[in-house]
Amino acid sequence: MIDLADFKKPAREAAVIVALACVLGLAANLLHPNGYRLVPVEDPAYRKIVRIDAAEAKIKFDSGAAVFIDTRSPLEFVASGIPGALNIPGSPESSSLNAIKANSGIFEQAVEPVVYCSGLACDSSESLARLLVSLGYSRSVYIVPGGLSEWEAKGYPVRKKEEEKTE
Repeated sequence: MIDLADFKKPAREAAVIVALACVLGLAANLLHPNGYRLVPVEDPAYRKIVRIDAAEAKIKFDSGAAVFIDTRSPLEFVASGIPGALNIPGSPESSSLNAIKANSGIFEQAVEPVVYCSGLACDSSESLARLLVSLGYSRSVYIVPGGLSEWEAKGYPVRKKEEEKTE
């Protein structure tokens, strides 16, 4: 017959080993720069922000089911941009809010906002997308991380400011 008393000591030792392994694993995770996050870092509402490349944006552009939003400064927007795009600067936030209010009818339509800025080094498109979500926009917001530079590199249509002719 098996005596359960014989299993108590090994069971306690195993429990101590498992507890130590958990503590050491947690400590290693906290100290490692790329450790696993135990809690989600961002608000689940921001999952509505979807990153797409220029090719996917072009499909949306061709279908006409999207409104393109340029988050660069008004001066940059006047110089060039994706044809038909709106300019809603990504910063400062007060300018973004004013432009969103002025264009509020666009966000009530069944169109998908595709947000872009100048390129990979620019984060104003991310700022504007987060602002839209925080204001309660319920659909997905698409960001083109490569921005206008990726769009141009693919040879897609770009609106350029006409140079004034001097005579």
